[in-house]
Amino acid sequence: KFRRSVRVISAAAMATAPPGSLPMNLGFIEVAVKFAEVMQECDRLCAVKDPTEEPFKSKYAAERALKSLASTLTDDRVAEIAGPDEPIVEALLDLRARLAHRRGVIAVETEDPAKAEGLLEDAVTWLGARSGAPECVHALIDSCNQLGVVWTNRSDPEKAMPHLERAMRVYEDLDPKDPHAKTPDIERAHTNTVFYLAQVYGYVKRDEEAAKLCGACLRRQCEADATAGGIGRGVPGASASPEEWAQNAAQLAGFYAARACWATARHCAAAAEKVFADANPGWLRDAPAPQVEGSIPTGSDGVGKLDDPAADVGANVHLAWARLHLQRLTAATELFATRGETETGAGGAAKRTAASGEDNALIVSFPTLRLGDGGASSATVAAKAVGIVSEGPGEGWVPRDAATARVVFNQAARRFRAALARYKLDGFVTEHCDVVLDVSRLHKHLAFFEESNPRRYNSLQRRRVEHVERVAAELSRDKYPGLYKTLWFEYAEAHRAILEGKIRRGRPPLSLGDAARCATRGYTAYVDTFEDQVGPDRRAPRRIRDSEEERTYVTARFIRARTASKQHGQFGSEADALGDALIDYEFVPAYVKAHGLEGMEQESDLCEQMCALLPTKIVHLRSLEKNAERDPLAVDPLA
Repeated sequence: KFRRSVRVISAAAMATAPPGSLPMNLGFIEVAVKFAEVMQECDRLCAVKDPTEEPFKSKYAAERALKSLASTLTDDRVAEIAGPDEPIVEALLDLRARLAHRRGVIAVETEDPAKAEGLLEDAVTWLGARSGAPECVHALIDSCNQLGVVWTNRSDPEKAMPHLERAMRVYEDLDPKDPHAKTPDIERAHTNTVFYLAQVYGYVKRDEEAAKLCGACLRRQCEADATAGGIGRGVPGASASPEEWAQNAAQLAGFYAARACWATARHCAAAAEKVFADANPGWLRDAPAPQVEGSIPTGSDGVGKLDDPAADVGANVHLAWARLHLQRLTAATELFATRGETETGAGGAAKRTAASGEDNALIVSFPTLRLGDGGASSATVAAKAVGIVSEGPGEGWVPRDAATARVVFNQAARRFRAALARYKLDGFVTEHCDVVLDVSRLHKHLAFFEESNPRRYNSLQRRRVEHVERVAAELSRDKYPGLYKTLWFEYAEAHRAILEGKIRRGRPPLSLGDAARCATRGYTAYVDTFEDQVGPDRRAPRRIRDSEEERTYVTARFIRARTASKQHGQFGSEADALGDALIDYEFVPAYVKAHGLEGMEQESDLCEQMCALLPTKIVHLRSLEKNAERDPLAVDPLA
């Protein structure tokens, strides 16, 4: 029995002090043996899956056992066992702090944050005041992590942050030359620290730091063995499944794509794809094959034979690639439209990263995955391999003309097609609408480069609205008001682009009717969703509550006046069309003045001028139209 006790001490308690520093003390040995037995039983109980009606039954039993042992380690009992031996006192207090840590973790898991906070603070108070053995360092780091979780769950990330930053410092202060300082438990706890702190930085809008920590966490998971906090599905000790890892990497790709950090975004998307594809063989093989340029059908089922959660992740990996290419095309449009003068949006971001070198730098990397795009020196080579040009605005990642824009378009189109095969309208309303809107924007940006070819330009704009119109017509305005508005506004904008293109090319007024009617239809569907807020009186409208929606709404009314005035076409009444336009021309200045809407003074002045001119013109046109009914040859329809 004595030999067994010595073995237990070696595994659980003697590690709280340097070897040989503790004299033989039978009272301490007894406590150490009991500690090891209780912790082993606690591990067993916490691994039990309890029935839903008593979800924490086993954890409560573990808490009772831990509490019972902790109650025997009062200050008086510690003094009685240790006597004058200071190392024994410290070893016993280490055990007591580790019991507090474990009880605090269970309190977090059983949703008792007040109890957890007290226990974890006690553990940190003792363990943080001394440099203990690896078991104590692990308990200190994990106690700080759990306090971060407690405060995050209370929606107070500012109070969670100091605890997690302390956990980071504890790990960073470990001796890098000591091969035994960083045990697997400590490494797992540090990975959790990085993960939690990334989330907290995200909550407090420290986005760049959050992204770097997220990348660091993903890298640690890549480099660790599955049983030691690495990537694994159903593996004890794994911190993430391949699907979870791929989902996080895909989201990180989106973050860096939005900031025009092209090489990093591509690296993250490629990493997500590799990890997911390795865990789900056949996924890429079963993806939809490329089709004709610009064609993005939604009927394919080729996303691989995966279960539902995995299929969602596979679609999101495709979307990470698609949105990276969409962002590149967006940047190109904004840069060329402003001749490189823009400082905002995707174009502005592309200019900044090109100037700093971050467009080609790998801010986050996963070398163990061997993706073949290395560091900054080879990132450009890898980019060229997927059709990214090496010159033009944005220094290499932004297409410079129609030909290179088509390459980027087709890269995105293939990925959007694969995502839509999973995210169908029936069952994935929000996801489907988001992708359809992205596809519409993709066509819009390619159309910018095809403006010199009216046939291709109009064709792209019509393809742009095909998907949008189909979904908008099926969507319930009451159930999905936000998506309904967005889809109809996008539909209107596409037809307005066709209308404006015809006007720029000097097409005759009679040829504008179809595009003007469709644009007016879209703006009307959008405007009608605000009728309860604005009220029926266009001369005394009520104010729209949301400031962003307010500006968009008033702008839509202004644009609708213009499109409505041109919707009569070959056979309609121009007087009726102008009468419809006059309603919006009267509304805009009335709203701007009634509510002091800033930034729309120029539009308001123009509307007032139209309000002064149109009534006379409408009367004149009605007279001509009436005469034309009696004598069709008396009026020249082109006059």
